Amino acid sequence: MAEQVEYELTLKDLMTGKLKEADSVANKLESTMGSLGNRITHVAEAFGVSFAIFKGIEFIHSSTEAYEKLEFSQSQVEAGLRSTGEAAGLTFEELKKSAEESAHKMKYTQAEIMGMQSILLTFPSVTKDTFGTASQAIADMSTRLGQSLESSAIQVGKALQDPTRGITALRRVGVNFNEVQTEMVKRMVATGHQAQAQAFILKELQTEFAESAEAAAKADVTFRFNKSIEELQVGLGEAADKLLSYVTPALEGFVDLLKDTHKFMKELPKMFNDNKTAIEMLAGAVAGGTLGWIAYTTWTGRAAIANGVMTAVSVIETG
Repeated sequence: MAEQVEYELTLKDLMTGKLKEADSVANKLESTMGSLGNRITHVAEAFGVSFAIFKGIEFIHSSTEAYEKLEFSQSQVEAGLRSTGEAAGLTFEELKKSAEESAHKMKYTQAEIMGMQSILLTFPSVTKDTFGTASQAIADMSTRLGQSLESSAIQVGKALQDPTRGITALRRVGVNFNEVQTEMVKRMVATGHQAQAQAFILKELQTEFAESAEAAAKADVTFRFNKSIEELQVGLGEAADKLLSYVTPALEGFVDLLKDTHKFMKELPKMFNDNKTAIEMLAGAVAGGTLGWIAYTTWTGRAAIANGVMTAVSVIETG
């Protein structure tokens, strides 16, 4: 019985010690995990801030690019109006307003639409009476056939400029003009009714592709949000561009200063070789002057010390 009691007590003592050790280890682990959790939180916060800054810089860069694309397209429209003597009968402001209105209803950007307009302006036969209808037909045709606005603008522009050949080219890319319609267009052109031939071609394009561009925009649930971001980017890009125009003169001056400094550093060895004797004489004079100043200072110091000693002796004697 005594042995049993002793065994139980010994086991109890042993288990109590082990449990205390386990509890201590658990507490340390909890403390370590808590510290690690805090560090992870700080790292995550720092990473989040860094990522936000990176995305902000990236957004500004893309905004600048968007505005530059719009500026380029606008410059091409202005160039097209000048080169054709405004044969289309439209002003830059009218074309710009038309592009803005179309961009609000389609997935194409204002820059893309004005790029298409600049191409359409190269065809003098596309006048004010047909320009708007042709632009809409190009957007719808591009959406349905999955090709760029530039490609469609060239195809439709050629068809309106030269209906006899242009209608054949349109048939090759998938526009359904049959033989009867093709011959009808040829007779119109042959009898001097080119305007009627243009109207017939545009009507057929409307029949096949009408409202394709707007339907694609309506089918996209993020269309309005994307348009808001697009407009924000253009506005931000314009602001950044104006700010850069103010800063550019200062930056150019700084670059010129760096160029002058670099040029001077490159010429410095040559200047030293060309004036080696004079520089050595100057260095000798500087060295000599420095040594003289040191000697003078040292001698003055010694004289001051001697005067101090003599004064102390005189005071002692007097005392």
